Amino acid sequence: MSEPINPEFTAIGVISTSLRILKEKISFFGKLIAAYVILGALPTLILYNGVDFTNPAEIMEIVLKGNPFYIVLNLFYYVAYTLYLIFIIDRTDAYLNGYSFDDYPYLSRGIKTILPVIGIYFIYTILSVLGFILLIVPGLIVVAGLYVAIPAKLSENISILAALQRSWTLTKGHRLTIWGVILIPLIPILIITYIGMFSMLGDLRETGDISVMLSPAYLIINTAFNAVITTFFIIAMTVCYHQIKYENLDVPE
Repeated sequence: MSEPINPEFTAIGVISTSLRILKEKISFFGKLIAAYVILGALPTLILYNGVDFTNPAEIMEIVLKGNPFYIVLNLFYYVAYTLYLIFIIDRTDAYLNGYSFDDYPYLSRGIKTILPVIGIYFIYTILSVLGFILLIVPGLIVVAGLYVAIPAKLSENISILAALQRSWTLTKGHRLTIWGVILIPLIPILIITYIGMFSMLGDLRETGDISVMLSPAYLIINTAFNAVITTFFIIAMTVCYHQIKYENLDVPE
């Protein structure tokens, strides 16, 4: 069992702690990442097997005709991603608070919390978009202010509105640091992305063959890369909540 971790809240501290948790618990997170890749890549490969993406007419026909299975698949993805989010937050919270995760009730926990988490995510997204539409600054404030609402909901077992209020209260005075947690990791991520993109564009100029971008290998690699990044940011969000809460023990829940 790990010891509770209560360091000072800084962007670099959150990032380093998140990377350490990802590394130390890679056996758990690795299984989730593998499931993410399988669920994200395999249905797409099956659905679009044999489609000629170099033929605009064929692509347009698929778009116009639609596919009920694709709609169902997207709904399934939303549910699966929400469960993915819940399991990562709970595992990270267990690590940070030093309690066992051996008997974690995956099914009952998912059923009990999935709708509230979706509700928080929906409200968070709507308010953030409205903030950015009105003015950039309100959007930035909303994103940081409600950043730890989902971890607060899962950790404290409170209602949707209470979780949003809890996040808004806890993040006061910490919102610039939260933006540091969001933006600093984007630097290496963008570098890696641009290197891969320019390398692929170079191959396209030489060969004119776009099949590599549509290959199963490319889809799997791209999905795996996204899964690792997603996992890291979910862990970081939970670490933010934990460290801010520790610094605000006098704030009523």
